[in-house]
Amino acid sequence: MRMSYRSIDIKSIRSWSASKIMMAVMLSTIVTAGYNTGCKSQISATLVQGTKSSASSSGLKPITAKPGETVTLTGVGFKSSQKNVVKITTASGTVVTASATVLSDTAATFVMPTGAGLGLTSVVLESNGKQMTGAMSFVANLASNALPILIVDQSEVCSTLQYIDKNGDTKTGTKNCSYTGSGGSAPNAWDVRAGTVVNGVTGKLKVNCRNRANLTLQDMDTGRSVSGIESSVLTTTAAHGLASNQAVRLLYEAAPIGANNYTTYYVISVSATTLQLSESSGPGDAMLIYEGTGITVHRWQDGTADIWDTIDDYNNGISGIPGTVVSGWSDNDCGGVESVAGDGNVWKDVTTSNGVTASSCGTTATNCTMQDKITGLWWSKQQTDAVWNAALSTCGSTLNGTTYAGNSVAGYNGQTGWRLPTQKELKDAYNHGIRSAASANWITEAAMENNFFSASSRSFSTIGVWVVSLANNFEGSYEKDSATQVVCVR
Repeated sequence: MRMSYRSIDIKSIRSWSASKIMMAVMLSTIVTAGYNTGCKSQISATLVQGTKSSASSSGLKPITAKPGETVTLTGVGFKSSQKNVVKITTASGTVVTASATVLSDTAATFVMPTGAGLGLTSVVLESNGKQMTGAMSFVANLASNALPILIVDQSEVCSTLQYIDKNGDTKTGTKNCSYTGSGGSAPNAWDVRAGTVVNGVTGKLKVNCRNRANLTLQDMDTGRSVSGIESSVLTTTAAHGLASNQAVRLLYEAAPIGANNYTTYYVISVSATTLQLSESSGPGDAMLIYEGTGITVHRWQDGTADIWDTIDDYNNGISGIPGTVVSGWSDNDCGGVESVAGDGNVWKDVTTSNGVTASSCGTTATNCTMQDKITGLWWSKQQTDAVWNAALSTCGSTLNGTTYAGNSVAGYNGQTGWRLPTQKELKDAYNHGIRSAASANWITEAAMENNFFSASSRSFSTIGVWVVSLANNFEGSYEKDSATQVVCVR
């Protein structure tokens, strides 16, 4: 038999059986033949090269891409010497192409072209016009607002979310994830941070509580620096902007002779950058002042509450906490007693008449209890002063085991779980404006000015225990055999 890659002489196969010729066809040959029973008849046959390469693929990474993103194809038998093209057949049957870069015989990359649409596609690699790989499934995504691929039931995806399912199809969830007032409950506003909106509910939970101001006690501007004093004339580093008879106060590193930082003075304006001071309004006569370093002059009582105007909740003994909130700090302003259920005030009266039925501190003094809505802690009324171990017993035993007069259940205010508060809980109560809730039947303002026992011992000497003032957050320590004020929490 004489045989070449391209042709077979019919003289060699004129006696072949049909099955033998079929085998030749199966071996990637194409046979054309003419047949005649005469001896001189010939059959000519031609073999042509197969159209599929021996290369193979194992996958694509990532499994989805949008136009402009690079995709890596892995497999074996890739050849960089050939012209490599990726053909992508879209869900609609359109074919788009992209040049492929062979990195090695096991890896090639291509940049996702535009026009592939959205959804499941079929990807093949061709080299020199011949298909190198089998078809691989791939999900084309959008150029913007790319969709996630979710392998979940459609009923578990929110109806506001569009996604691509496991079949490469674009779907929209069917689950109702918004609060509509039925079929569930809205979040408690005090479980949501103030200023944050969740399912239509605006949060009221105050965080990072900040001090208020009382502008009758402390009210000044940022000040202007003094570069020097000569003959009682103060020179400022820039135009001071102070009018004659303007009330001012001084601050300094080293006090100037003839002045202090707690007296109000009045400006005698000399020029844009110079001034003198008087001890009386009008202004009066210029006062003698000299020396000093790091001096600044501050407009006094400018009418604007600034951070440097804030003071402690003792409020110089004035009833209630300071009344002015620094601009922009409403979400950080803590204090007040709830007047309407769920309002933005921090303290809530949770007193009961018999341990069960809601009442008020003013009506049922024996059960008077307030709740801090930020921490959730309930605070008992003030208990009898005691040494530390007795205070622990009062809160941990007496308040839990006693059935108080008028109550139908055991425990102070009909509740158990009472204990002495920790050092930080007492300080948190101050931070949350506990003085704004003071009352004669609960804890008076005068009592809050003094110290309350905490359950927390001093780390450096455990014979002492931390005490805290609820009026100004003063913190100190007492020996454990000293008696002081007691309040309990649960």
